[in-house]
Amino acid sequence: MRPHIHEFFQKCAASLPCREQIVEVGAYQVPGQEAIADLRPLFPGRKYLGCDMQHGTGVDKIENIHQLSFADGSVGTFLLADTLEHVSDPIRGMREIHRCLGEDGIAIFTSVMHFPIHAYPNDYWRFTPESFRALAQPFPTKAIFYGGPASFPHTVCGIAANAGVDPGAIRAMEETLLRMRTPAPLQLQEDAERIIHTLATRLVEGHSPNKSPKPAYPSGFGPFSKPGWHLVDGMWLEGWILAENLTAVEIVADGMLLARAMPDRPRPDLAAKHGFAPDRAVGFHHQCRSAAHRSGRSRCGPSIPMANAHWRASRPRGCSSGKSSSTPASSCTPSTIPGRADYAG
Repeated sequence: MRPHIHEFFQKCAASLPCREQIVEVGAYQVPGQEAIADLRPLFPGRKYLGCDMQHGTGVDKIENIHQLSFADGSVGTFLLADTLEHVSDPIRGMREIHRCLGEDGIAIFTSVMHFPIHAYPNDYWRFTPESFRALAQPFPTKAIFYGGPASFPHTVCGIAANAGVDPGAIRAMEETLLRMRTPAPLQLQEDAERIIHTLATRLVEGHSPNKSPKPAYPSGFGPFSKPGWHLVDGMWLEGWILAENLTAVEIVADGMLLARAMPDRPRPDLAAKHGFAPDRAVGFHHQCRSAAHRSGRSRCGPSIPMANAHWRASRPRGCSSGKSSSTPASSCTPSTIPGRADYAG
């Protein structure tokens, strides 16, 4: 399971009326993923059944999604976390989900599009948002989300419900999912193996009128701490900075703005560690979608080594620090899951 998928199910569990019994299809936890693949703790105190076609960690019962053993309308909630790509006949499988789901039941399902082949034990499909909409066709209410570029998303998510569920609860998930903060792992083409390694380690302010550079901000970039990384389009930038009145952080290379990240989370732990006031440290994350890319000329590619880039503080027009802004949040910060939501019902 990918980390952002765990957060997606966490938000669904907290916001949706997920009734018992809760059945996870594809519950087998791949060795090494137990920390993020276990969805059971998201539903404390509720009857939970983990099902898969093979025995293993997380599996309570052997089931075949093509022919489930549950009676009609007997399941309150179905969970399918990155499962459908491993199902040889997903249309038949989703019809079985619909048959077994109660009148007030919900099915929550995710899968991949831009992702490498992974067996466990077989890998059959990649899904577009349109294919998820078709799979959810039997349900009166459904919402389909995707994460990543509109032309090639990495993730597709669906929430489908029967007539007994308030459609407003499904529609409200769009706003909830916009607050997701777990970035999706970046998947690269095979010929781009050498372009991943880390962000530049210096943050500088914009130059003053006399061109005298000011001191760099103390900063950090988590796993992006070793030299050699290249910035590529679609890459998630994540880090922290110690600065006052900071409204944005820009990354610039060869005189071109490549990305703008908005500080969106306080980091009092780092402020205390470096001896600064609690409100001085902020964290930021952003997916590289440069202005050049949006105009059709992508510069976030293998030709931009991070060693050639630097960060600077900025005050982008229309965005402000703090919680208020004259510009909608979606234009200042990216969303991890919902690139778009489509509703029916």
